[in-house]
Amino acid sequence: MTFRLGIATWGERAPHPDTGELPSPREGFLQLTELARTADRVGLDIVAVGEGHGAEHVNPDPLQLLAAGHGIGVMLNVMEGRWDQLVPYVKAYREALRGFRRSTRSAVGLLLPGLVVSDDDARSPDALTLAYPHFAASTRTFGAASADDPAWTPEEFREQCGPEGALLVGGVSDVVTKLRAMRETLDLDRVLVRVDVNGLPHDAALRTVELLGREVLPALR
Repeated sequence: MTFRLGIATWGERAPHPDTGELPSPREGFLQLTELARTADRVGLDIVAVGEGHGAEHVNPDPLQLLAAGHGIGVMLNVMEGRWDQLVPYVKAYREALRGFRRSTRSAVGLLLPGLVVSDDDARSPDALTLAYPHFAASTRTFGAASADDPAWTPEEFREQCGPEGALLVGGVSDVVTKLRAMRETLDLDRVLVRVDVNGLPHDAALRTVELLGREVLPALR
């Protein structure tokens, strides 16, 4: 089964954590469209657009999942903690398929937040500094954190970016290594990377899409 890599977006319009600036609906829609066109241009397999909750979105009404390919059996997501916490769920899914006398090769996919930078940029603390305020306040809920859902500390954030953490944040080489481990351990057919987390600068999201298509996906095939 061919491994597929793509991006996901809720069309979120979140204020910048530092400036409080909120993109207009038109600007948000244009940014969403540019992400999709860039993904197509660089050869990614899937562009998924979903409905979001808890923040302002370009797409307030439910939208059909737009996916290249077919046969999504189950789609998992992970927002914090260790990604290998999903192993029991995959095992239970395979066992249920056997119980219903269905093929155990039905697809398993994973959705997770991500930011990819070049390996050169990954050596600079600026890469994690850029990502931290956007990811720390939102990834537990995929929206603004509530009072009882505090932001990660910088130390917790770095742990989430590490090999066992839930975030796909780092240089190309580290991202490829992490995705290989995820693919093997969870027997994944596809991964969707949420690239527009909580007001992340649009140029950073576009750069992530470029690197996913031009460097990460070829290394995984």
